[in-house]
Amino acid sequence: MDSKNKVIFVLLAVFFLTAFLVFSADGGKFFKEKIYNFSLTPDQPEQNFENNKETMEIKVYYSNSKLNETGDCDIVHPLAREIEKTESVAYLSLKELFKGPTESEKNEGYSSFFSKETEGILKSVEIKDETAYVNLTDIRMIIPNASSSCGSSQLLSQMENTLGQFPSVKRIIFAIEGDPEPFYEWLQLGCSSENDYCDKDPFTNKQRY
Repeated sequence: MDSKNKVIFVLLAVFFLTAFLVFSADGGKFFKEKIYNFSLTPDQPEQNFENNKETMEIKVYYSNSKLNETGDCDIVHPLAREIEKTESVAYLSLKELFKGPTESEKNEGYSSFFSKETEGILKSVEIKDETAYVNLTDIRMIIPNASSSCGSSQLLSQMENTLGQFPSVKRIIFAIEGDPEPFYEWLQLGCSSENDYCDKDPFTNKQRY
């Protein structure tokens, strides 16, 4: 075989070997795993990074007619929720609360004004000097019955107990669109020293905690 034919033979051999490695099932697997290491080896199982996120357990508080033996409107009971571990734990806890109880929890007697219609009502939470400033969207038309005497007790108790589980929160003031006065007037409580006479200034900072 002369040199020219040898070159042609070598080129053809390389061509067919490459085609085999790339296009055949076994050859392609070998090509990817052994040469380029595209696939994970058996001792390197694929990791599910979504499931590896750190989580933490918090509590949300709802009314429960089956557990409330006295009938007091402000008595609430905790339910556990698992959330992604975060420094904005107060914010995410209220977000979970505002989703309302699940259907199975409702069957167990849990109830709330909060539901799918209210899951987006939280605008911000700022904690300063052990006071949580909670800014909401205008919820008055979404849950109008919350303005009754018993309704306002239930509403406040569920929010206050959910935030009160955190040691950094000793006091809570609510606002609608950055203004506490519409919130407290809606619940027929008015502005007083308990809510800093509806001072708007703390709601200018909208950090999440």
